[in-house]
Amino acid sequence: MYTPVTIHHMHDMERLIASCGFMPFFANAIPGFSIWENTPQELRFNDDADGPWEWKGPVILNGAFAYGKLLRGKAMYVTLDWYKHLANWRRAHTQPSRQELKVLDTIRQHGSLLTTELRRLCGYSYPRQAREDNPLLRESQRLTQKLKRTPRIEGLETCLTRLQMGTYLVVADFEYKIDKTGRRYGWGVARYCRPEDFFGPEALQAGCSPAESRERIARHLVEMLPGIETQQVDAIIG
Repeated sequence: MYTPVTIHHMHDMERLIASCGFMPFFANAIPGFSIWENTPQELRFNDDADGPWEWKGPVILNGAFAYGKLLRGKAMYVTLDWYKHLANWRRAHTQPSRQELKVLDTIRQHGSLLTTELRRLCGYSYPRQAREDNPLLRESQRLTQKLKRTPRIEGLETCLTRLQMGTYLVVADFEYKIDKTGRRYGWGVARYCRPEDFFGPEALQAGCSPAESRERIARHLVEMLPGIETQQVDAIIG
């Protein structure tokens, strides 16, 4: 049964994830069932203290948990014992679009990629639009008009979210800019890879049918969270 804990250290966070199997990062429809709600206020977004925001990458790199937008497009950790069943179920019921397959194949070819690298490699980087009255930049205007006539493609963030929800991608780490003193700053940029490449293909072998995987997850969630509603179970399983 789920018992809320107070997270003071990274190891507290890891133990909470391991004990639950599924652990959303932020508050969600199940009150108290998140890393954020179990963290003291002084450890949230505090420049002078470590906290869950800074621990996200190191916890991922320990290799025991999958992390990504797995709960209706929001971040969640899942232990490998349960991630293989989640992948078994979701992959049987999702089919990536042509654009998502292009993004996925680009990541496969490189092993892992940052969001910024994906934008360049997958054609999401466009020239800036020039002022219409600037005669010196007519060529740029011409290119811009050509882009406007190009059929709209699925946005990169949408692709990445859908691929994570489908269990085709996980976040492998977060990388930061470093200032001249060696101190990191700004928001971390996600590095993405396929779970097969991060954990090994054998880690995704569920050994049962997709329907059986779904039933196992549902039973686990009901036992862990007595009183959980059917729609809340469905939201986690996807």
